[in-house]
Amino acid sequence: MNYNIKVPRFGQSLVEFTLVEIITAVNEHIKEGQEVVLLESDKSIHPVVAETQGVVHEIYKSVGERVIEGDLLLTLVRCERGDYENCDGRPKSESILRAESLVLREMRLEDIENCRKIWTEHQRLATGRRVPSTCEKVDFKNWLLANEHQPSIVCENVDQKVCGWGVIHRFEGSPLTRGQTGVVSVYVEDPESKASPAVLIMRHLLRSAMESRMEFLLAIVDFKNVRSVQFLEATGFERLKHFQSSGSELWCYDLSQSSN
Repeated sequence: MNYNIKVPRFGQSLVEFTLVEIITAVNEHIKEGQEVVLLESDKSIHPVVAETQGVVHEIYKSVGERVIEGDLLLTLVRCERGDYENCDGRPKSESILRAESLVLREMRLEDIENCRKIWTEHQRLATGRRVPSTCEKVDFKNWLLANEHQPSIVCENVDQKVCGWGVIHRFEGSPLTRGQTGVVSVYVEDPESKASPAVLIMRHLLRSAMESRMEFLLAIVDFKNVRSVQFLEATGFERLKHFQSSGSELWCYDLSQSSN
């Protein structure tokens, strides 16, 4: 859940401020009560503090800009108990969120080989069409880069080993839905792990799709991949019963309903 930090009211009258310092950065963990921005008016400095903990998602203003009460300064991805146990302590430029012993971060080129191994693992949980035997015949790196997947994230365990990954790419089907629909792929090497990264990855991808103003997110799975079907059901996807092709099922998440 996102939390907006806006210019609060200082005093009784509406005052214009100059933003003199931003005391945070995108992807940085913010604690409740922490100062994030300094504003100046009439040679007085007014700190703006976060009223909840979270990870900085986006900063909307720059140093030197003039702002007034109600202007949006930045947004946080709120960290709540039961959802994300706490936020991350890894390098600020890399990490996204942390839950239990798992950390999400952006995928790097050096992660591709580890992601490919999970892609071809026979016991993995998958929301992609390809079965392991066909994955082995595909140039995974070219597939990943050619489709311009955004976002592309990996999940690390406590040993900093990649244990899952997820991507979204734009659906290239009907021109009427192109750009409004995305295709999600989530691959996890150990779906029976007590701290499975699958839900953490999917939640982040769903949130990213909504922020990109997509309306639908599709997932294609093999009939025989029971774990994947159960996972999609648990995360709110619905099977499109009229679609069956080459032993696969098409599942859909209605993002427009989630954003209402």
